[in-house]
Amino acid sequence: MITRHRLAEIRKLAEGLRIAVVGDLMLDEFLAGTVERISPEAPVPVLTFQTNRFVLGGAGNAARTLAALGAKPALVGLVGGDTTGQTLLAEALAEGMDVSGLVVAPRRSTTLKTRIVAQTQQVVRIDREAAGPLGPAVRRSMREAALAAVSSASAVLASDYDKGAVPAALARELIEATRARGVPSVVDSKAGHTAYRGATVLTPNVSELAKMARTQVVSARDVSRVAAAVLRRLAPEALLVTRSEDGMSLFASGGGRVDVPALATEVRDVTGAGDTVAAVVALGLAAGLDLTESALLATLAAAVVVRKVGTAAPSWDEMAALAED
Repeated sequence: MITRHRLAEIRKLAEGLRIAVVGDLMLDEFLAGTVERISPEAPVPVLTFQTNRFVLGGAGNAARTLAALGAKPALVGLVGGDTTGQTLLAEALAEGMDVSGLVVAPRRSTTLKTRIVAQTQQVVRIDREAAGPLGPAVRRSMREAALAAVSSASAVLASDYDKGAVPAALARELIEATRARGVPSVVDSKAGHTAYRGATVLTPNVSELAKMARTQVVSARDVSRVAAAVLRRLAPEALLVTRSEDGMSLFASGGGRVDVPALATEVRDVTGAGDTVAAVVALGLAAGLDLTESALLATLAAAVVVRKVGTAAPSWDEMAALAED
């Protein structure tokens, strides 16, 4: 466990670090209200609307976490030529991010995930997914923006939701560029392909680990065996498997396993917790921490955000409240 004193030291090391976040952008919308009756028209709850808010999701949520912890995220991704894209841009600017790497794809919609929340309970989620082809000009602009961001970053985070912003060719170039510069690369990918081969660390959950290993299901007793297969196939320096209430397991390429238990805390909503883990691991590595300490730092951050409803970012003070004396 990280002590409060050590956390204060890490906070100073992390301040102002430039971290490139390349990936799939989305906007999370939360429509909130109260439910006190069932509709007479159908057996469904009637929500009395109270508030709605927009929050950056996907790669944007990872960048928001970094900004909240004092880093300087350079956000690279696609937005559509629509009002959702304009709202996403406004939210990123409000968070103080470098948005020079945002690329507009005029014929593509921006992913919008609308969550209907009654009191603190999510009732339903409505997804309006990114759609439409990426033309050669958009692909070229994404490549240029991504490589430009990498060229001045202390670490790179690929937040790949497999929605097309990071095709395999660009993923390979990102890893090559980080290795050439000697900066760490953290990959949080749902794609399951081999284009991220050679990254510093991959941060899959158990289902994503199964996809990477081309297997169907990974049971708790199989995690070590499947992780070893993924290490052979994708050759990262390390694999950090997030396992929900079972914490995280860190597997190094040279062998060995370190289990990082989850902190005992009330879990209200796990939305975006994977983004938080990947972002904080990238921040830790950029600040000069080793992988184990970066994972411990990420555990603190994840424990903060799962106590909140909806997509959320941690603060250093909230993390300090959960740290050891």
